[in-house]
Amino acid sequence: MGRILWVDDDLFYYKSFEEELAERRDIEIVRNADEFWKSLTSNEPSYYSGIIIDIILPFGNIVAPEKAEGGLKTGIALVEMVKSAAPYKNIPIVIFTIRDANDVDEVGKKYDIPVFRKSQVRMEEFVGTIEERFKP
Repeated sequence: MGRILWVDDDLFYYKSFEEELAERRDIEIVRNADEFWKSLTSNEPSYYSGIIIDIILPFGNIVAPEKAEGGLKTGIALVEMVKSAAPYKNIPIVIFTIRDANDVDEVGKKYDIPVFRKSQVRMEEFVGTIEERFKP
């Protein structure tokens, strides 16, 4: 359908990114791991053309606290969950995070996922990647 599922608990400073994408696509924003997994698994895999995941997120009940490391790696756990769930593993993902750590880059490389650092990315590059990877 072309809808984008975006999990991020703090888009306040990046509202312009959300607004720019909303002009082009239907976006569903969820704020934590539990909301994300519920939205994802409540729909057919073809419902979402792509997923945008932040890394630092509330982990809720779906991600074990030790795996989330207090929320610092919740998004990494979500990427692993999506990529290991047969019906959803082919949905393209983009990581959009403030966390600047090797483990984020490693999961990006492992699954061929673009990683954008919120403090460094230009909107045109981010939106262009979404348009290119998330086919409606």
